[in-house]
Amino acid sequence: MNYNIYLLISLAIINLIIIFNLKYIANKLGIIDYPEGKIHSIPTPLFGFFLIISIILYVFIKNISSLNIQIVSILFYLLSFLIIGLFDDKNNLSVSKRFFLGIIVTSIFFYFNLNGHFISLGFNQIINIILLVFFTLGFIHLNNMTDGIDGLLLSIFIYTLIYFALKGFINYNYLTKDLIISSIIFSLIYFLPNFFGKCFLGNTGSYSIAIIVSLIYMEIFKYSLLEYSDIILIYIVPLLDGLRVTSIRVFKNKNPFKGDFSHIHHIIRDKYSLKIIYCIILFSPSMINFFYTDLSIIIGIFTIFSFFSFYFLVIKLNKKEELW
Repeated sequence: MNYNIYLLISLAIINLIIIFNLKYIANKLGIIDYPEGKIHSIPTPLFGFFLIISIILYVFIKNISSLNIQIVSILFYLLSFLIIGLFDDKNNLSVSKRFFLGIIVTSIFFYFNLNGHFISLGFNQIINIILLVFFTLGFIHLNNMTDGIDGLLLSIFIYTLIYFALKGFINYNYLTKDLIISSIIFSLIYFLPNFFGKCFLGNTGSYSIAIIVSLIYMEIFKYSLLEYSDIILIYIVPLLDGLRVTSIRVFKNKNPFKGDFSHIHHIIRDKYSLKIIYCIILFSPSMINFFYTDLSIIIGIFTIFSFFSFYFLVIKLNKKEELW
């Protein structure tokens, strides 16, 4: 059996052992999500650290004999957000501290890796760095807002990786392949416990997932194997909901970064039929776009209409329940 498969299986077994002892290990490390002001009612262990450190270890060990500046810088970049997320999970960092640390880490990474990552070759270096930092931090925030109900963000993460793989896995470089394979396998180990609310990703997981997705997307985009529409339509529903919630918070003079339960996935969390409709609206745009990329604008417009129609339907049904 190939050495790489042995490594993958070994790390998968370690994660299985961790998942069966997660509550004990998380308590020892102090990575527990307590229920004060939250939806859940009991202290719940966080698994994001173990998921992401496994991915980092797999990529590092597998490529240890051929390490280069690109691999080292990407692993250091991912490790930096793992540390930021871990501190946030343990100490509940303020928004300003998270924002400042995020700007520092992303700015340094893109400054030294600009040749491999860009928004447009038509922009100069400074504009590209500013836009890369802005979109990366925005994407992290979007993932963090999406991580509000059991299994949702991890489902989108696994789906995104499979979507990327189907776009042309055989053409990707070894680093991209390693990130996709390890991320899918290790995520699947935690999926069911996360789906049933036995453990949460935490900020360590949501921040790092955003970085992994953005890195893979930018790498594939360089070779014209993905379009902007691919990533936009995968995340268009969380984006629309995030913009809606943020606008309402600003309109009501509330802190736009302070979490609440106004996201649509919070509102429908106990309504299984509505959750099925939500999943259809969530995943259908990118599925259709996978086969009909030329229709991306039409798909986007229809998704916006579908999302807000669904949202107003949910509000109407909630009002009827309140009357009863």
